[in-house]
Amino acid sequence: MLFGLWRPGGPTTPTLAKELITLITGIRPDRRVHVGTDGAYLCRTLRHLPSNVTLTGPPPRHAGLYELHPDSAQAQQSRRRGRPRVRAQLVRVIAVREPRTPGFAVVTTDLTTSTAQIIERHAARWAIEIAFHDATHLTGAGEARNRTRRTVERTAPFVILVHTLVVLWYHLAGHSPKVVTEHRRSARWYTTKTHPSYQDMLIKLRRVLIAAHYRADLAGDPTPRTNPCDPPGLGRRHSLTAKLKVTRFDTNSNACSNGGVRWDEQRPDREPPALLGLSGLVRSVRSPEFAGVVFHEVRAKTVLNKVPGDSPMPFRWTVNPYRGCSHGCTYCFARNTHTYLDLDAGHDFNSQVVVKVNAAEVLAARLNSPRWTREHVAMGTNTDPYQRAEGRYQLMPGIIRALADSGTPFSILTKGTTLARDLPLLAQAATRVPVGLGVSIALVDRHLQRSLEPGTPSPQARLELVRKIRDAGLPCGVFVAPVLPALTDSVEHLDSLLGEIAAAGATGVTVLALHLRPGAKQWFAQWLRREHPDLVEGYRALYGTGSYVDKRYRAWLSARVKPLLRKHGLASGQGTARGVPGADQEATWPAGALPTDPAVPAQRVDQEQLTLL
Repeated sequence: MLFGLWRPGGPTTPTLAKELITLITGIRPDRRVHVGTDGAYLCRTLRHLPSNVTLTGPPPRHAGLYELHPDSAQAQQSRRRGRPRVRAQLVRVIAVREPRTPGFAVVTTDLTTSTAQIIERHAARWAIEIAFHDATHLTGAGEARNRTRRTVERTAPFVILVHTLVVLWYHLAGHSPKVVTEHRRSARWYTTKTHPSYQDMLIKLRRVLIAAHYRADLAGDPTPRTNPCDPPGLGRRHSLTAKLKVTRFDTNSNACSNGGVRWDEQRPDREPPALLGLSGLVRSVRSPEFAGVVFHEVRAKTVLNKVPGDSPMPFRWTVNPYRGCSHGCTYCFARNTHTYLDLDAGHDFNSQVVVKVNAAEVLAARLNSPRWTREHVAMGTNTDPYQRAEGRYQLMPGIIRALADSGTPFSILTKGTTLARDLPLLAQAATRVPVGLGVSIALVDRHLQRSLEPGTPSPQARLELVRKIRDAGLPCGVFVAPVLPALTDSVEHLDSLLGEIAAAGATGVTVLALHLRPGAKQWFAQWLRREHPDLVEGYRALYGTGSYVDKRYRAWLSARVKPLLRKHGLASGQGTARGVPGADQEATWPAGALPTDPAVPAQRVDQEQLTLL
């Protein structure tokens, strides 16, 4: 009944509520019971409740208020139009007005409690409402398929048990004020929240359970130290690792130990550790070659994602074989997508990478469908398909073959030099379908690059990749992105970078200012405060509370870049297609980064014919 259980032809929800209230008051007749409800329950069914029960809630939308009948004790009937048929018990109506809000009204049968206490009690009800709403949503208790009598009898006790255990665990061992504090920084609607919801409790429990798998204590210690994921101030008594007695895992199993497990030891026939909520999980592995990174291998149902219809992108379909990225770029606009997995947009985005191991076969099956219209498919628009893990998993060759075999044009945007491995395959595919290739190079300062993009290949390695792509007869557009105000926007820096890009033979260049979406903005701000605290106020003035830099700065940067593009023969390499991921709507794709007619090959810039302006 607490979860709104219902069956066809059975009692109504108010009737079930009345049965529940009667049951509770029968167990404790000596206690006064205050029932908080919404307008749907203020009906005839709940009119006559036991004397020790009060009912409080907002009036229904169609409610009308009338003065007290002269003889209220007799509750005489009145059949005049516009009047209620039966005079019921006496109630109080409390109107509440707050600054800058419409206000609301509350009807209550409690005639003795003070107005302030009634409003406080009514407000406290919302925390309970939200908790049960989250519980029904996450457990499926409110879905139509779970409303048959047999389903209710089988699942309701388990659902209530799970809900109770999670709430009890959180209040005994999991609560930390840092939970609410962290959410306030990342979610605007959380700014006035003081108590965690049931979903917050589940997220906290998931993180602690994951920590129990991947941060196990030293071997031989029967009572391990406090789990590093436990909230500060928890002693051994409430530590989750102490309760579970987690020690170093057996090296013969698939679970990771402190010493790390090599790839060859991660056979699929071994039992994988559980990662709650990740659909299609096969196993989760670590490797000494990727220190601090956990790869969650999943079997995806689909990898072909449709771009929303109102998007300005020049393509309708994308493929992302990975979620999360070991490049670790502090400004990456895709960081916030990791929060959809209940992982954070900072360290987890860099270190918890989801690998769709069956990406090629799932994509091939979709592209071979007679309904597939062979539209342009873009890769690298969210996370990099040629990040370091691609060297191990080698998903892209199968994806490229599937696209080429089906006659589907495609484009790839990357920072990863692993793409050079697939150049023969890409050259072969370009003879069958239009292919576009793009490389992102933000700067040439190696020291700044190590700090800003710690997991990426060096700028010189990426310039060499551009050279190899062009030598293979393929087009290559370069994104000089992002340009960092006061760090990489000087004439000297831009001139040097554009000169090297032109020398590498790029077919086109687009220069974009730094764009900071939610998730990336907070992570970049931490880096800026740590590395360049003197620039914090300037960035705050340029970006304010938004994601885009001030329009005046964009116009200033464009004016600075134009003569440099002409100087290096790159002015004609700016494309016309708009809709660049992580940029404003005015940004265009560089020539060569999007698929073009293969019959018209892109021309290499002849450095001897340049006119220096």
